[in-house]
Amino acid sequence: MTAYALLAFVLLVAATHLVTRPFLLRTVELAEEPEIPALALEKDRLVELIRDLDMDFATGKLNESDYRRLRARDAAEAASLLRTLAEQEAAEQASAAQAPGADQELERRIAARRAALAAAQETGVVPVGR
Repeated sequence: MTAYALLAFVLLVAATHLVTRPFLLRTVELAEEPEIPALALEKDRLVELIRDLDMDFATGKLNESDYRRLRARDAAEAASLLRTLAEQEAAEQASAAQAPGADQELERRIAARRAALAAAQETGVVPVGR
């Protein structure tokens, strides 16, 4: 009788493991997803809000004066947000251009290699090394 109880317990543990494993793995995957910047989430929210306003007006849930007032307010907020995002992107690009990065180092090495090859062609000596 105890052998049957032990077998039932082992089967129960195995079944529980098989059922819960996908949920545990999905939790790990969710934790590894990149974080979405707050301004991008706000932009998505505003776009969805404007779409909802357009749909509500098209289906007759909003009168024209309310629709125009709400849409103008949300469009102005969205435009301001887009300007902020553009300014941030420009600032990031400017700081990347000022700081020597991997791309600039690679371009410097390519230019040096090309200069060495051009000098080698003039002198007839093949450059060796990096």
